[in-house]
This record gives sequence, structure tokens and C-alpha cells, in this order.
Amino acid sequence: MSSVRRAPFDLMVIVDPRVDGVLAALARLSDNVRGERVAVQLRAKGASETEVLALARDVAAVQPAMSRLILNGHVSVARAIAADGVHLPEASEAAETARTMLTAGALVGCSCHDEIGVTRRAREGADYVVLGPLGDVPGKPALGADAFAAIVRASTVPIVALGGIASERDADHATELGASAVAIERALLDPDAPTWLARWLERRIAA
Repeated sequence: MSSVRRAPFDLMVIVDPRVDGVLAALARLSDNVRGERVAVQLRAKGASETEVLALARDVAAVQPAMSRLILNGHVSVARAIAADGVHLPEASEAAETARTMLTAGALVGCSCHDEIGVTRRAREGADYVVLGPLGDVPGKPALGADAFAAIVRASTVPIVALGGIASERDADHATELGASAVAIERALLDPDAPTWLARWLERRIAA
């Protein structure tokens, strides 16, 4: 188990509001969870800055109270709306470069798929790294439990597990491997998601 500090949230929900049902699913989640340990990442690939600004307003209207809004890329938009942070794709600018463009206290997170990427982003001063896929994801090879745990043990930055997390048991498994938090995307559309996520978050917050 890694001894690095805990991530600034326990659950990250990755959303593209353009996908049918996503905003309604996020609203259902908001009715069930406490938001102070939740981050909502707006990831809208191919959207212009103007579109992202409008989508951010849509997300803000239904995200859990007190949850953090983090924009994937679009650092200038994140600064303009004083978002809680920005998330950088694997092939993007350095974390410290993005931080200089944001409001004070904003989070800078990054996506990584191997130990080399995690080490680089930690050196750049990222607040957290999303690592995956941990489990099975269509079209992407899974890291698997052993490789994931090894990267976590070597990391000096909080690791957020992504990929194949679709149940309370999956989330527990990720944290048992050393993840500081978990991220979901497709699982949000599962009608059972608000129930198991609320239960899991309550346990995490109480721990």
C-alpha cells in the first residue's frame, strides 16, 4: 500500500453531457450522495471552448452539492469559470504549466497508463493521477491487479483507479490495491449506481 497522501476526493465521475441520459444520471446520483468528497470531470472530446462553457453550466446545475467541477483540458475555460481544477490528457502540457494558468488552489490532475507516465506527472507536481484501465474496458487492454498495485506502490502521487469499476466490490478492490480514489464513467448510467456509490462513499468518508 502506498503511503502517499489521500486524493482530494474519493469518487470521480467522468461525464460527457452530450451523451443521452448522462445529465439525468448525474442528477440521480446527486440525490443520493454527499458531494464533499466527489469530483465531477467534464470530458467532452472535440468540443470547442464555447461548447465546453455551455456544457459546464449544464453539469453545474445537476452535480452533487459541494462536489468539485474539473474540466478535461480547456485550461482557459477552467480559469474563466473558476473551476475547481483541470484534468490533463496523457499527451498534454506539463502539470506545472497548467497550474500557472489557473486560479489559486485549483487542482491539476492527469491521465496515465503506465509507471513512466505516473512518475513524470508526479515530478511535475500533479495533485493526482488517474491510472487505468484497471479492469476490462472495451477496446483497451487492462493493466490488471498486479501491475496496477506495483505502480501504486512506486508512486509518490495519489492514484485514482479507472476502468472496470461497476460495483461496490470493484471499488473496494481498487482501494485494496492502493488506489486513493476511484473513477467511473459508463457505470454512471447503471440505475443501481446511485445506491452502491452512496453506500461506498459513506464507508470511505467514515474511514
